[in-house]
Amino acid sequence: MRPPWLQRFYLCELDIDKVRMLRALKRIHDGKPKPRRVSVFAGDFNTSIDTILLANRIRQKTPAFALLDMRTSECHWNTVRKIATHKPKGLKIEILYFLATGWLGRALSTRGDEAEADLWWGNNSWKPLVEASASHVTWAETMANRFQTEFGYRYAHPWPIHASNESSRVFYYLVHATDHPAAPSLMKAAYRFACGGRAGTLADDQMQLL
Repeated sequence: MRPPWLQRFYLCELDIDKVRMLRALKRIHDGKPKPRRVSVFAGDFNTSIDTILLANRIRQKTPAFALLDMRTSECHWNTVRKIATHKPKGLKIEILYFLATGWLGRALSTRGDEAEADLWWGNNSWKPLVEASASHVTWAETMANRFQTEFGYRYAHPWPIHASNESSRVFYYLVHATDHPAAPSLMKAAYRFACGGRAGTLADDQMQLL
């Protein structure tokens, strides 16, 4: 938020109570400072994304970030694909993707609707991971690798999000996908600042290569 480099915000939410909260935030921040603009979309993000991208406000040279925050598997892989491929040349939209490894295997193994899981993952190749009781790290590595192999991101690193700075339990991995050469180091610094100087286990080992 400070300094106000980001000028446009597109906030999407399905829950009507949370939509009201977002609209309250919009009233606080919209136009402060100019030319900041905040747009709130009530409804399924998998549908709203088409409206946002077709508005042609995110152009080839527009720096853009997409925070895909979900409880488990609400964001379809085809939606991620639309974001990742929106800018055909140069730097792609930078993506921060929350992967709920803390309960992902259990949720997928007990869900009745496999078609919904297929929409989230993009196909049914999530099944072997569930059947093998894949570790949190395996899920995170697999997802980071997909951002590179399927969408061509130059860098993709999973950062563990713990229950608290004092806890060893990992709830999520924040998978950061970017083409910008400076972004991984900036993300590492931001992660350590947010976590009180804590080093990320898997991600920190990877970042030693930079």
